[in-house]
Amino acid sequence: MRSFADPAVQNDAYPRLQTINDLLHVIANHSKLAKDAASALTDLGAAIKDVATAAEIHELIAGTLSKDANVRNGALQALQVGVLLVLSLIQG
Repeated sequence: MRSFADPAVQNDAYPRLQTINDLLHVIANHSKLAKDAASALTDLGAAIKDVATAAEIHELIAGTLSKDANVRNGALQALQVGVLLVLSLIQG
């Protein structure tokens, strides 16, 4: 398994959007794995903060609107590491 610190994660060919979706799904549906998935989502957010696409950011923002508190918190933590990027996309 690759670490999200691996430079390959910053490559557009890496399935980052699918990974975000999968991690949000795990957080929402697998309580025993939720903590690890939330940590992985935060790590992924940190790894892609400089190269995240609008779709990836949109998916994380959508996660903050989830009915599930764990999903909301995981998405917020992932966004927090790239908050300046999010603000620049909103303004730009």
